[in-house]
Amino acid sequence: MTMNGSHPTNYLETLKKKKIAVVGLGRSGFATARFLLKNNISLFISDSRQDIDRHALEFIERNKIDHEIGENSDKILDSQLILISPGVPRDLPVIKKALNDGIDVINDIELLYRVLPQKKIVAVTGSNGKTTATALIGEIFNSYCSTWVGGNIGKPALSIFEDADCRELDFIVLELSNFQLESLTTFKPFISILLNITPDHLDRYNGFYEYAHTKYRIFRNQDKNDFLIVNRDDKHLKNIH
Repeated sequence: MTMNGSHPTNYLETLKKKKIAVVGLGRSGFATARFLLKNNISLFISDSRQDIDRHALEFIERNKIDHEIGENSDKILDSQLILISPGVPRDLPVIKKALNDGIDVINDIELLYRVLPQKKIVAVTGSNGKTTATALIGEIFNSYCSTWVGGNIGKPALSIFEDADCRELDFIVLELSNFQLESLTTFKPFISILLNITPDHLDRYNGFYEYAHTKYRIFRNQDKNDFLIVNRDDKHLKNIH
């Protein structure tokens, strides 16, 4: 794998050949846009809100990025890759159209993994306690090796390239919410940690079963070389093998 600064070039070069849309310009969407622009990758930004962050709007205008504010139109469907923020539901009409058309719809966590597939990732999820657990794991790991902590805990995943030299990192520790787990496809953490599952965010899901199975996505691509840590005291997790 060749390197360009702290970035592998193979997937980045692939991205340069694609039409890419970033949907949602919250913290993760803004970090995604900055990452793409820094690597000379063209993009289209769409946000349905009228009141987006002033710094994000200045970033768009300063860099003359093609964009739409106040709607999520079918312009998004001109893309070959769509990067959605956690707050953007996958059943949004234009996203459903994209999925039906076979367009790749992922998020910043999945993109991070594709760009840095060789890095060891510790992924933490659960209905309760995941922020505390992620912070604690990060502190412990940082005592022994170079570790970056982010995800739902506060730092968008792709801000890692602004914070650290990824060549020097031993581990990446990520807190993952259900909303982030929804858009993972090839993501394969070295260690997955599933703390607990209780009824939560059921307004976004068709019942508890669908919610729970979204949590299980954290480990679905793992193999015999990876580790899964599960809280067996949780009645919804005790039968996971």
